[in-house]
Amino acid sequence: MEDQKQTSFTFKIDNFSDKEGAISSSTFSCGGCEWYVDVYPKGSYNVDDHVSMYLQVANPESLRLGWKRRASYSFVLLNQSGIELFRKDESLCQLFCAQFSGRGLVKAVPLKKLQEKGFLEKNKLIVKVEVKVVEAIDQGKATGNETFVYNGFHVRYTQVSSVSRLFVEHPDIAVNFRPICYSVKTTYMNLLLNLIETLNKPPHSFTETELSNAHSELIKLTEAGFKLDWLKTKLAEVTLERKKSNSDDDDTQFQELEEQNKNVKVELNKGKRKSSAKVLSLEQIRTEKPTKRFCSRDMEDQEETSFTFEIDNFSDKEAVISSPTFSSGGCEWYVDVYPKGSYNVDDHVSMYLQVANPKSLRLGWKRRADYSVVLLNQSGQELFKINDSSCQLFCAQFSGRGIANAVPLKKLKEEGFLEKNKLIVKVEVKVVEVVDQGKATRNETIDYNGFHVLNSQVYSVSRLFVEHPDIAENLRFKNQVLKTTCMNILLGLIQTLDKPPHSISETELSDAHSQLIELTEAGFKLDWLKTKLAEVTLERKKSNSDDDTQVQELEEQNKNSASPKGFSFKNVVYFWNTKK
Repeated sequence: MEDQKQTSFTFKIDNFSDKEGAISSSTFSCGGCEWYVDVYPKGSYNVDDHVSMYLQVANPESLRLGWKRRASYSFVLLNQSGIELFRKDESLCQLFCAQFSGRGLVKAVPLKKLQEKGFLEKNKLIVKVEVKVVEAIDQGKATGNETFVYNGFHVRYTQVSSVSRLFVEHPDIAVNFRPICYSVKTTYMNLLLNLIETLNKPPHSFTETELSNAHSELIKLTEAGFKLDWLKTKLAEVTLERKKSNSDDDDTQFQELEEQNKNVKVELNKGKRKSSAKVLSLEQIRTEKPTKRFCSRDMEDQEETSFTFEIDNFSDKEAVISSPTFSSGGCEWYVDVYPKGSYNVDDHVSMYLQVANPKSLRLGWKRRADYSVVLLNQSGQELFKINDSSCQLFCAQFSGRGIANAVPLKKLKEEGFLEKNKLIVKVEVKVVEVVDQGKATRNETIDYNGFHVLNSQVYSVSRLFVEHPDIAENLRFKNQVLKTTCMNILLGLIQTLDKPPHSISETELSDAHSQLIELTEAGFKLDWLKTKLAEVTLERKKSNSDDDTQVQELEEQNKNSASPKGFSFKNVVYFWNTKK
């Protein structure tokens, strides 16, 4: 609609200074639909020193999902002779849609301005609105999940109204917002909207966990650059109200418990019977916490399985050695031993517990198991034992778990370990959960090292942690949504940098630099990826530029940022590609 002409519409408001509530103009046509203007003589949304003005789509309830108009507009004040006295232009072309049918200016005209000569002759305000529609879509092709950009944030149609009101009431809310990557910005906005929704609940309905999470989320949002003093105040009020309501309930409850406790003591004294039961004092009732227990489903009585195997001529071995298979928890397993280490580890023996025939497993198959690896001497006595500290998940996408730094090679030189150059290994396995049905989909998520990742991402993420065990040890985020977003950005960045350098566009390269900065600021250790990005930048510059001086400068920078020993981008990508 580039040739669409601008439409002007003028209306008058009598006795303007006596008005209090919103005043709506009559409707007018532009761009194939009807519009009107709302004027708030005393301001709106906590603004009381300006006139507020909004351009509205008429009959928004009749619009189909997906209907939209993109338009530029201006508000003009005229005198009785039609001469322009004041103009306020909206600097950006704005989107009007079924979910948000109004746009405007909270601070359109200062009330002091209206006191000047000509503005309110005979107490009458004359307003002219100029509208030019530059895009029109009447078909309802959109879904509730379709997104568009609002003040730099990608938001869903269903969120438009909430986000727009947020910016109307708090115009400077994102002035200092630091993240650049749109997916990170979207995640933060979703987190903010959810927090606002949470804090609108009745205070007494909050759980302790919800309140704790709310405080953590507010800190993260503030650290990201949002101005949220108003939300901080709201959270303080909710916390106080909850404390008051719970305190009242606790006093009543504690009185009841104390009364019950007295009755128990009386009965015990009457019967003069000894009892092993623990009678709690009121103070103990206040402070004692329930013991947390891990309860494994369906396999609580599962016995531990032990399997022992021997490796002859161990010190002469170089490549991986696989044990025979053994059964535990209804499936077959084996152990992989790397005599000279694996994944850039060369001073330890590496050991991995593997599910046999992983290609035959259906999506959704899984075992959760505890395991240990033990080294024995010729008499069967335990010399060395290493336990995996947590119950591990084995699934169709990631069928092996283990320890790269299992046994120091120096340890094997001690007496008893390699008698007759033979290493004796015992693996102990206890399966605590079994799922054989393929109920999962590729979109089902699994918790891996504190990150919720898709089934289809498990292998890539696991290899990432094998290659770089400390990659996330300094991660600042605790919120699961933010952690998942960061992991998805990281995996996408690795995939981008695996492309041939000449095929990476300038925009992709710029985004890669921004994403790497944000991931590093979030706490990821990515020196190896920084080196890879420098290499890609240099190679792309070589293929796209004849400027030898600039290339030499980039080569020098690249040398200065050379990877430390153990750089493994190629390995990460290799394992990524083997499971695509």
